[in-house]
Amino acid sequence: MPSGIDSKNIRQLFQNLKLITKEGDLTRAAILLFGKEPTRFFSCATFKIGRFGGIDPTDLIIQDKVEGNLFSMFDQVIDFLKSKYLLSPISYKGMQRVETLEIPEKAIRESILNALIHRYYSSSSAISLRVYEPRVSIWNAGELEKLSIEDLSREHDYFRRNPFIADIFNRAGYIEAWGRGTLTIIEQTQKSGLPAPIFKTRQGGLEVEFQRRPIIFSPEETKNKLSERQQKTIEYAKKKWLNHQ
Repeated sequence: MPSGIDSKNIRQLFQNLKLITKEGDLTRAAILLFGKEPTRFFSCATFKIGRFGGIDPTDLIIQDKVEGNLFSMFDQVIDFLKSKYLLSPISYKGMQRVETLEIPEKAIRESILNALIHRYYSSSSAISLRVYEPRVSIWNAGELEKLSIEDLSREHDYFRRNPFIADIFNRAGYIEAWGRGTLTIIEQTQKSGLPAPIFKTRQGGLEVEFQRRPIIFSPEETKNKLSERQQKTIEYAKKKWLNHQ
């Protein structure tokens, strides 16, 4: 607990937020949201990230396992994606250098928040984020309640599987709690020039799949700046990418 903060005030705050039971114990939501080691009580409270070769789910190249409270996990996952798993092509606006994540950051952030907030924490499965050459998918345990897959791409009401967790994220300014999350994901993805993401149910959970942006090679720059061997390597990479589409 930070110095200078009265434990009685913290307790009162948690009571007001309904994060303490009548018996004085922390609720499951409190442990997941603010606990130092939530996995001591919820072994499933983890987020797995993996990069796979091509489209082969057995060809795991690198992986990371993220643990901590929900706010910490969210920050860590975003940092891993930016620094290790996704590309950020460089462009210039005038003299200013701009690095833009290959999949819109707002769409990725919203998808990760949805997975953390709306998953089944009684499930033994971790949230998984898989990065393949042509696509990225995020899966969390817990099928849709009172909504269909088709509802996610149109205006719909907001249903909370974990109301106390959702309430805290809403109060903290991470979500709006109006059921606009999936619409934001679709809008931001299409606005960037990528196809709309695909939502689907799989193995008792919900998955969102993004198509990655193909690497664009300039033929003129390739011929002028690269050796014949390098040109052949790039041509091979292009063919390999197209074969995975």
